[in-house]
Amino acid sequence: MTGIPCTANDMQTVESCDNSVVCIPCAGTARPACTDTVELPCDDGDPCTANDVQTVDTCDNSVVCIPCAGTAPPACTDTVELPCDDGDPCTANDVQTVEACDNSIVCVPCAGTAAPSCTDTVELPCDDGDPCTANDVQTVEACDNSIVCVPCAGVPTDCNNGTTSVVACDDGDACTINDVQTILDCDGSICVPCLGIPQDCATGPTTVQACDDGNPNTINDVETVLDCDGSICIPCQGIPGDCATAPTTVQACDDGDPCTVNDMETILDSDGSICVPCAGDPAPCGADAACEQTLPCDDGDPCTENDQETILASDGTVCIPCAGTVIDCSTGPVTVQACDDGNPNTIDDVETVLDCDGSICVPCQGIPVDCATGATTVQACDDGDPCTVNDQETILDSDGSICVPCAGDPAPCGADAACEQTLPCDDGDPCTVNDQETVLISDGSICIPCAGTAVDCDAGGATSVVSCDDGDACTINDIQTILDCDGSVCIPCASARRSTAMPPAPPRLSAAMTEMPAL
Repeated sequence: MTGIPCTANDMQTVESCDNSVVCIPCAGTARPACTDTVELPCDDGDPCTANDVQTVDTCDNSVVCIPCAGTAPPACTDTVELPCDDGDPCTANDVQTVEACDNSIVCVPCAGTAAPSCTDTVELPCDDGDPCTANDVQTVEACDNSIVCVPCAGVPTDCNNGTTSVVACDDGDACTINDVQTILDCDGSICVPCLGIPQDCATGPTTVQACDDGNPNTINDVETVLDCDGSICIPCQGIPGDCATAPTTVQACDDGDPCTVNDMETILDSDGSICVPCAGDPAPCGADAACEQTLPCDDGDPCTENDQETILASDGTVCIPCAGTVIDCSTGPVTVQACDDGNPNTIDDVETVLDCDGSICVPCQGIPVDCATGATTVQACDDGDPCTVNDQETILDSDGSICVPCAGDPAPCGADAACEQTLPCDDGDPCTVNDQETVLISDGSICIPCAGTAVDCDAGGATSVVSCDDGDACTINDIQTILDCDGSVCIPCASARRSTAMPPAPPRLSAAMTEMPAL
């Protein structure tokens, strides 16, 4: 018997009296796999290798000891160039170099010939991130808008050409009121710094409070202070004990104010105490610029701003009268208001006026009317359809343009046979055929109602033979013919009489009844 090539010392146990009887089948000792091998040619499935071999067990070539493998040539020794797409819209003639045996192996990545940047450009709107510019644009590469050739920039706006607002503020001075500043709307930058109307001892609220003038010869000492900052308006002073009755002397002094002249004070002769504090006459305008101050004011002209006047600090005498900077439509606040431009074919007429005096900045002008807003007229016309009557169209009165196109009402039945058509229909009567109705082509109105040709038992109507009862007990298989459409009887119910094979009739039957014809 044939043995297993990969075993040795094969033995089997047989019946001693009959060796053909196998008690234990033939078996040998298995040799370890891959102890005796041989190399055989194979195919490792890789087109990029050559001389493929695998090592197998000599006794059983199905046992692979070393898997099939070939010798790989150096990568990219045999290449081809193939067209590709490098994903860059700004290159042309894109190619890549790949391994000839396996095109998935890229030797030289896909690349094209790049066109010089910014040779073909377009301007696109953008946002330069600056709220104080307008009409922002940037110049970019036409094939790749992400390549910026000229950065985004707009036309700058400032306090001279941008919109501004006058807003409340705090100039940090407790001794001013009605503080305002002018800001640029786009970024809030300050065009005219915050400034309020100053308050001083002559204009602001003051408080008279107790104090100590340090003079033991006075009583009820009080001083007047400016509420906003506590500065002293009237120095601490008491009522002299006897200035009203005792001799006094008026003498020259220095009131410490360089803006006064001829300073004098009254003193109590007894102790030199001051009865009337040192004070002088205000120095005249122009004597010393330091004695004058410029203050905001109101020149009474609504079309000026930043009004100012120059006064003497000492007594408020006006040196330079109040005057302001003239404002116009380009610098002052304006209002858009309704008006009448005298043109009946416009609506929502508006004009722009200067708030301060109502002078016109932008003349009155309206929006031209259209069919939805202007006056219209309905007039006769011809819609070109012979099957309509009373044709009408709606036009805009201002220029005669058509708002609603010409159209008419459907012509009535009988006006023109060409405007009617005959159509099949169903008149609801099962006993008619070839039902027809005549309608207007224009809107389907019925001119001649639906009707068909009547059918009956003799005139083309379908009939059926059905069982019935003719009321005669001596007949069988009674039948009648009826009209299918409504069941009306075409041939009345009838049948042949019974055969003579029937049982004998009772004696009372007449002889004639017994002579029934055979069925």
